[in-house]
Amino acid sequence: MNKYMRYKSKGFTLVELMVTVVVAAILLGLAAPSFRDAIQNNKFVATSNQLVSALKYARTEALKRRASVTVCGLNDAKTACGASTNWKTNGFGALDSSNNVLKVWTDPTQYDDLTLTSSATSLIYAPSGILNSGADIGVRIVFTDVTENRCVEVSTTGRVSTQTIAAGDACP
Repeated sequence: MNKYMRYKSKGFTLVELMVTVVVAAILLGLAAPSFRDAIQNNKFVATSNQLVSALKYARTEALKRRASVTVCGLNDAKTACGASTNWKTNGFGALDSSNNVLKVWTDPTQYDDLTLTSSATSLIYAPSGILNSGADIGVRIVFTDVTENRCVEVSTTGRVSTQTIAAGDACP
């Protein structure tokens, strides 16, 4: 029998087990803060991607239908645009020119520490795919306890871009 096998057959002592537990606890303690940051970053990216997807969907539908399509925060019944610039409360949706709901995105409501606010109550794509507003519109994504925010900006031409901004910076 080799040395390893003899050691293995004796089993672990209590001291060896405690050393293993202490080393594991230290490694876990070092990994936990970076894991929390990874989770927050994932929330940012997922919410941003969901919003960008909604905006691109609405623009495509406006072009395809040759009619205006609106993206907005929804009312309580999720049947029309709400009057608030807070797009998180009931999720957000895309509505056609007859105010028929085309699609609803409600996932941001699962994050209690998320705020999704816009510089406008709604964003309307013209049949040509450009914004009716005549100015860029931004949607700010904020998580509590995080110093950076995400800004999803839609230019007057309908182009969607996303950037990380400081908490005090403007999101058009």
